[in-house]
Amino acid sequence: MEHGNEALFNQIVGQAGPKFIELIQFAGKDKEEINYDLLQSCVWGLGCMAKRLPHGKYPYLQETVSILSMTCKDETTGKDDLDEDQRYDMNSMRDNSISTLMKLVLFQNDGGAILKQEMVQEAFSSLLPLKVDVEEAQDIHEIILT
Repeated sequence: MEHGNEALFNQIVGQAGPKFIELIQFAGKDKEEINYDLLQSCVWGLGCMAKRLPHGKYPYLQETVSILSMTCKDETTGKDDLDEDQRYDMNSMRDNSISTLMKLVLFQNDGGAILKQEMVQEAFSSLLPLKVDVEEAQDIHEIILT
């Protein structure tokens, strides 16, 4: 998704978005056993699509913003029963969600129709910097600063 050639990307992009959204819904279905690795991968994929598609051509904006409104939240605060791996997985998923939100703001901004100004302000004022997924942090921070 991120580094493939344009022809390959264009061939799969129409199927990838709906599949990512379907898998996100599946991964979060069981509230007791949420699959954060799958959520992270799918949210990351949506972010890659948002970055690579031409401005205004990202067809899943409403669904993605709805997902990110939940996955960008810090769900680990006050959860003392989480082991270190669970905490890491949740925070990695959150970092990738924040990164995808940033990509939507920077590459698919709709002027406030779906990406509300409050969400954009919160993203830049309180959700950064990314702290857990170092690779994604480097990528998104570089995009923001260039």
